[in-house]
Amino acid sequence: QVLSSTAHHLLSPSPASPGGGRHRMALRLGPLLWLGAIFARSRAGELGTLDSEAAVLERLEGASLPLSAVEAADVGRLVHRGWYDAVRKIVQRSHAGTEEEAVWVTSQVRHAVQAEKNSLDDLIRVLDRNYGKAAEVSPASQWAQNSTHVFLAVKFAQRWNAPGALEVGNQTV
Repeated sequence: QVLSSTAHHLLSPSPASPGGGRHRMALRLGPLLWLGAIFARSRAGELGTLDSEAAVLERLEGASLPLSAVEAADVGRLVHRGWYDAVRKIVQRSHAGTEEEAVWVTSQVRHAVQAEKNSLDDLIRVLDRNYGKAAEVSPASQWAQNSTHVFLAVKFAQRWNAPGALEVGNQTV
């Protein structure tokens, strides 16, 4: 049914098409994009389409939804929406299932949580006015002298034991 509604939408005449919609099949997408859209729509996870955490929990309570029907995109959407009880329920069901299911769910939850953490960390970094601007750093230096010479060692790094800057050329002093 999802496949047929998507195909109907994509195959229906475009209102802006020449001839006032008389063309039987005015594709809005190229043939490859059209097939990709149908495949993506038909593979969309069921949990990602539900509109509340209660609906997701209700769907997960019944044994009618196999854990294999939960897709990576579903887990990502649930984490992104903050529906952590639903994610916990998926994890609990994976623990009761096979080892392969538990490993797959663990991997997907870790990936989704890490992606969300990265987005939130970037948001915090943006609060700093100097974020993304180059900082001026004084180089680390050592010196020694004898009666006839002064020896300087300069390292293009903030501290002597820190790794040096890779894109700095050797400067003549």
